Amino acid sequence: MGYRYILAAYHREIGFIGTLLLLGLLIYLIVKLFRNYRIFTDTYLKAFVFFAGLALVHAVTESLGEPIFNSSPQNVFVFVIVGIAMSLISEEKERRRNGAREDSV
Repeated sequence: MGYRYILAAYHREIGFIGTLLLLGLLIYLIVKLFRNYRIFTDTYLKAFVFFAGLALVHAVTESLGEPIFNSSPQNVFVFVIVGIAMSLISEEKERRRNGAREDSV
C-alpha cells in the first residue's frame, strides 16, 4: 500500500517523472548526509549532520500521511537544517583537501 500511495499522491501534483525526480533528490540527500556525517571530529557537528539526516527521513515519512513539503514552517525548518549540514560537509571536505595539499608541499 505504501509504495502505491506515494506514487499516487505525488503523481497527481507533479506527474510521474516529477515524482521520480523528487524521490531521487530526497534519497540522494539522505544518503549523502548519512555517509558523510562520520568525517567530522567534532561531536557537535557530527550530531548536527546526523540530526539533519534524521529530520529529512522524518519529513519524507510524515509526507506519506499529509503533504508537509508545501506547508511553510515544516519545509523551511527541514531544508534550512539540511542546507546547513550540506554546507558543513562541503566545508569539511574542502578543509581536508587543502590540509592534504599543504602537507604534501
